[in-house]
Amino acid sequence: LKKFISVEFNRFLSLYQNAPDINVNPNKEKKRKEKRYNNNKNSVGQAEQGYSRFFINIGKKQSLETHNLIGIINENTRQRNIPVGKIDIMRKFSFFEVDSNYEKDILSGLMNINWNGNKVSVELSKPPSASDSIAFKKKKIKQEKTNRRISRGRGSSKEKDGSFKQRFKSSKRRKRAN
Repeated sequence: LKKFISVEFNRFLSLYQNAPDINVNPNKEKKRKEKRYNNNKNSVGQAEQGYSRFFINIGKKQSLETHNLIGIINENTRQRNIPVGKIDIMRKFSFFEVDSNYEKDILSGLMNINWNGNKVSVELSKPPSASDSIAFKKKKIKQEKTNRRISRGRGSSKEKDGSFKQRFKSSKRRKRAN
């Protein structure tokens, strides 16, 4: 038995002799989290460094997709080398980022154009101010409160009547009494 265990152990030792260490390095994990945090910090409403963020008044409702937006930019600026950054397509409008060197080309090229029967307007996006984010948070909190109130209202009728199991038992009792 000792010899068998010894042979097996030596076999595993030789298999994993040159394998990398499987213990997680806590410093790498921290760096990864910090990098992720720093990347997401400016992502809401602000362009990356060296890019300008634009607002365009068409979105998913008008069947806009990323390739359509890139096509609009390429066709109307007559340039194919404009670096396009992040694209956010919302329901009724969209945002896109373009290298800051091409800011004037985008504004002049996308002026007074139509796309799929929709008049397109493009303007430089303003970064959200602190008051905008506070108003958004207040609105979200208010919405959550009304959602809780609505769900409480629905739940209260169940509480009065009891659970399904309790109602089922009471109906059985009534039937037995009759």
